[in-house]
Amino acid sequence: KYAPRAGIPLGVPWKSMSEEHKRWVMYGTPDWKGGNDAWKHQWYGVQRFFDWLETKSYKMHVRVLLSKYRSYTPCPTCNGARLKPDALLWRLGTKAEADSVLPPEDGRYKRFMPVGANWSRAQLDNLDGLSIHDVAQVAGAGASVSPETASTAALAKLSRIVWLGPAVVLIGVMLTRGAESDGKAGALSRLKPPPLFVWGFAALAGARGLGLIPPALVSALTACSSFLLLAGVGAISAKLGPKALLEVKPRLAIMLGTVTLAVAVMAYALTRIFF
Repeated sequence: KYAPRAGIPLGVPWKSMSEEHKRWVMYGTPDWKGGNDAWKHQWYGVQRFFDWLETKSYKMHVRVLLSKYRSYTPCPTCNGARLKPDALLWRLGTKAEADSVLPPEDGRYKRFMPVGANWSRAQLDNLDGLSIHDVAQVAGAGASVSPETASTAALAKLSRIVWLGPAVVLIGVMLTRGAESDGKAGALSRLKPPPLFVWGFAALAGARGLGLIPPALVSALTACSSFLLLAGVGAISAKLGPKALLEVKPRLAIMLGTVTLAVAVMAYALTRIFF
């Protein structure tokens, strides 16, 4: 309807269209005016259509429709780093420290090239330190870079699981007492036990301490846990963005940060003692 007015050919394949025509299809008329009735008179573009659908994602059928078109496409501004361009220009550490954890000749991960930087790969490798995105990747994928980092991350995860059981029971008791004080009879009988994976962790820890698990099975489970740890870190990175973090209330953010720091310090100390 609007393509002939804008001079957009309808009989040309997408791959043969010019960048200007593709931009018109994707982002709509350049002089888009907006408003509730603008779509009746101007081409809004594919991107604006999906942006509008996102506002209706509370409806089940809309979420199903969006899932068919959603893909993991790196952001063209940050190239998938999920950081502002200015933040990606900062470097942490020295060149010696950067080469020790992420050698330039290591083909498993190339150092992050900020968008818009006119550097060669050799110039990037000769810079001091690593970018914030590089540091995050090294910490998240520590098993492939540093055994000490992997051990620290694993102990941090296990420490959280160890404390999860008592925390769940304590919160349940507190909520139950609150319900009983409000006059709700039988609240204590509805108290739910800790999650099954907490019991499973306790059982495996006990079996490991008693020597009931064969060494070969321990090695296999260790390799499996490393893979699952990396998969979990990758899944969280793909799902959680800066916008979601900014929506966390300040008091909750302070509490989570304090607990995470305490667990990290404890895990590092245990690593130093036992490894």
